[in-house]
Amino acid sequence: MEVVNAIVLKNARFVERQRVIHLFSLERGFLSMITPSLAGKREGTRVMEVAEVEYAGGTRGGLYSLRSARTTVNTNAISLDVFKMNIALLWGEALCLLLRHEGKNKALYDYLCRSVEYLNAAGDDAANFNLFFFYRLCDLLGLRVDASSYREGYFFDPRQGRFCPSPSPAGGTVGPRAAGIICRLCVDPLSSVGDIPLSRQGRAMLLDVVFSFIGYHLDVNFDTKSIRVIREVFS
Repeated sequence: MEVVNAIVLKNARFVERQRVIHLFSLERGFLSMITPSLAGKREGTRVMEVAEVEYAGGTRGGLYSLRSARTTVNTNAISLDVFKMNIALLWGEALCLLLRHEGKNKALYDYLCRSVEYLNAAGDDAANFNLFFFYRLCDLLGLRVDASSYREGYFFDPRQGRFCPSPSPAGGTVGPRAAGIICRLCVDPLSSVGDIPLSRQGRAMLLDVVFSFIGYHLDVNFDTKSIRVIREVFS
């Protein structure tokens, strides 16, 4: 048996009484596990839940055998709030795509834990924090928005990851107002995230931009059925 500290990213049905759980662990990085055949479908396996996980060390078909999961961080406020729960589901789906080949990475694991705790305690700033989470995640994925290139009135080019004085001939450039907010999401302290004035449509557009930026540089397609369904709830 082995024990890891992990964050649950996805909980998917395998057969009638078994589920496959995808995790990002402190000790081993990304792991996939199958639950015992009589396990409860939700116990200890809510998305973005932080838990101590015990599992069998041998893998069969890439899946370890989950033995138990004990919650170590209180995330009740997320599970009781439909909007926060959908943010957590979006994080989990996106992280499953991004981290499936990621090994041990303490800085990334710590960032995810802190983000879960903040989302759990967040108030009206939860919607903006969702954007903050993804833009700051870029650094930990080896990407970086070049905030030093920002000037008032500049555009943002997701392909270059930098701000520019005029739109790119290749298209996809973001206008000056959105570019200014992207710069704030990348450099402003977390305490000011709720002060950024954004509409629901503005948040959706800025989420598209960061997905485009990450997807282009890491060759990840975020246009999956699961992510589309989750985003429909936001709209």
